[in-house]
Amino acid sequence: MILKPLVRTRPPRRTGMLMATEVRCKEQSKGGLKYELVLADPCMDSPLRKPSTSPPKSISAEDIEKKLKEAEERRLSLEAMKLNQLNEKMSRLAEVNQKKEGLTAEFQESIRQNYEKKIEAFKENREAHIKSIQDKQREHVSRVEEVRKSLDAQTQEMLASIQKKIENANEAREAQIAALQERLRNHDKHIADVRKQLDEQVDEKREKIQKSLTLPRRTVLPSTVSCR
Repeated sequence: MILKPLVRTRPPRRTGMLMATEVRCKEQSKGGLKYELVLADPCMDSPLRKPSTSPPKSISAEDIEKKLKEAEERRLSLEAMKLNQLNEKMSRLAEVNQKKEGLTAEFQESIRQNYEKKIEAFKENREAHIKSIQDKQREHVSRVEEVRKSLDAQTQEMLASIQKKIENANEAREAQIAALQERLRNHDKHIADVRKQLDEQVDEKREKIQKSLTLPRRTVLPSTVSCR
C-alpha cells in the first residue's frame, strides 16, 4: 500500500502549556481515508498574546474551488493508481495462464507421442505375428505338397516296375498278374483315400487360419496358435 504525504495541522498557540496536535492522513486498502490524531510533546510557554481584533479571514469561492479541484485530482490520482495496480495484477494473471496453457500443451503433446508410439509398436507386433502365421502355413502346405509328390513318384515307380514285370511275364503267370492288379487297385484306392484325407486336413487348417486372420483388430497370442 502506497502512503500519501502526511497532512499536518497545528492549532494556534495559547498561553501556558500547549499540547501540539498532528493529523495524519493515510490510504486504506479499500480506498478510504484514515486519520490519526497524534499528541506531540508540550511546547514552551509563550508570552500572553492579546486576542486579535482583526476580523476572521473569509474563504473565497476561488479557494473553495481550488480545494475541490485538488481533492478531485487526488481522487483521480488514487483511482489511476488503483487502475495501474489492477492492470499489473491482470498482467501477472495472464502470464500465469499462458504458462499454464504452455505446460498443458506440452503434457498433451507428450501423451499423444506416447500413444502413437504404442500404436506403432502394436501394429509392428501384429504384422510380425501375422507374417509368422503365414510362414507356418506356407511351410505346412509345402510339406504336404512334398509328401504328395513323393507318393506320386513312388506310385509311378511302382507302376513302372509292375509294368516291366508284366511285360516279361508269360501267360502262365496270368493268375499272379490278376492278383497283382487287384493289389494295385487296392493300393490306388488307399493312395486316393490318403490324398483325400490330406487335402481335407489342409483345407480345414487353411480355413481356420483365414478365419483367425479376418478377425477385426484382434491380437492372437503365439501360445494360442499351433500349426501342425
